Amino acid sequence: MTENSEEVLADPVGMIVWLVSNVEKHLDADHVRDIVCNLVRSRAGRRNLAQALHDNPSLLRTGKPPAPFRVAKLLMALREAGARDTALPHCGECGRPRPYVGSRSGGRWGCSPCFDKPAVCAGGN
Repeated sequence: MTENSEEVLADPVGMIVWLVSNVEKHLDADHVRDIVCNLVRSRAGRRNLAQALHDNPSLLRTGKPPAPFRVAKLLMALREAGARDTALPHCGECGRPRPYVGSRSGGRWGCSPCFDKPAVCAGGN
C-alpha cells in the first residue's frame, strides 16, 4: 500500500463519496455519505477504505479481491441501497459475483460455498 495521500487524510469520507459518485449514478452523494458513515465508524477505518479506493478505484467496477474487506462491505451496502453501477463483490476463490461474501486474512473475500468446504482433520478419525 502506498503512503496515505493528503486528500485521504484531510477528508476520507469526502474522497470515498467522490470516488463512488464517479461510478454510481443511481445514488446521490448524500445517500452515499450516509452509507459510508454508518458502515465505517472509525476515522482510521474510513482512511483505510478511502486509501484502498484511491489506490485502486477499479475495485468499484470489478469488485475483485484482494482488497480490504471494508471494500466488499461497501459494495454490499451500496447494492443493498439500490446501486446499479458498482459491482457486487466477487469471490476470490470461484470468481463469481455474490451479494454477500465473507473475509479471510490477506484481503481475500469469498462466498459460503467456497469458504465452507469441509477440511480433513490432521488428528485422524
